[in-house]
Amino acid sequence: MTQENRRDISIVLALTIVGALLRFYHLGEPSLWGNEDYLAISVRAIFEHGAPFFPSGVMYPRALPLTYVAAAFASLFGNSEFTLRLPSALCSTLIIPLTYLFARQTVGRATGLIASALVAVFFWEIMMAHTARMYAVFSLTVLTAIILIHAAEIGGRRWLRGAALGAIFLAAFLHQISLALIVMLLTFMPYFWSRGHKPWIPGLYLFVLVIAMLGNNLVVSYHYQHWHELASQQAAVIDAAPGAVDQLIHLLQTAAPLFYQLQQSQPTWSFIFLIVTATVISGLLLGAV
Repeated sequence: MTQENRRDISIVLALTIVGALLRFYHLGEPSLWGNEDYLAISVRAIFEHGAPFFPSGVMYPRALPLTYVAAAFASLFGNSEFTLRLPSALCSTLIIPLTYLFARQTVGRATGLIASALVAVFFWEIMMAHTARMYAVFSLTVLTAIILIHAAEIGGRRWLRGAALGAIFLAAFLHQISLALIVMLLTFMPYFWSRGHKPWIPGLYLFVLVIAMLGNNLVVSYHYQHWHELASQQAAVIDAAPGAVDQLIHLLQTAAPLFYQLQQSQPTWSFIFLIVTATVISGLLLGAV
């Protein structure tokens, strides 16, 4: 190991410790807020029924891998705000050294150090680490998948291909934003063709990603439909008097919050952001070869 590598390891380790302190500081405070109650109710339901069924009888279908990981943490360390947020804090901390690894692979060691330093103290990353949701876990999974794809297909370590496929599969079951990976994988195809490599390799990643996303979408859509049916049944008893529309909106927010949020979402700008982000990442990967 060169002196330069030893220095980088020391710096990244120090940055990881600083980032961990920021992420674990008052991790159990404040009490649950925002949508964290979804995970809390799901974990309690797993203890009682073995599956994340809400009191309404409808299962919460999003990010099921995280739900069961959080339940495992809660069974080991007790069910509290701290343990519910623990997976997010751990994953967000691991993003720091992996950011250095990814940037060093694609750009260079100096860029890797700067990038990992920014991630260590970035407010949004720290906020997501303090949130009992899937975002930090998803970010780590996607970053891991990109690193493994680069190592397997560009770095020549073919034995990592299976791990890369597994990471992509897991990402699809954590969040639908994994759709952005399709753009990245499509940009790999011209590269493989130009280098005389097997063009079906990016197709393999695409196939696994699409199959996982379709499977996850079927599960989520099925249970969202149950949220909708529950709201419709309860809406039928609302008297069509002045203010009935406001009552219906309130009913959707309380009886079927997932469906209501889905209907109120405006994905256009988010989709554009995902496309731009995936294009930039793809450019970095291809620029490194």
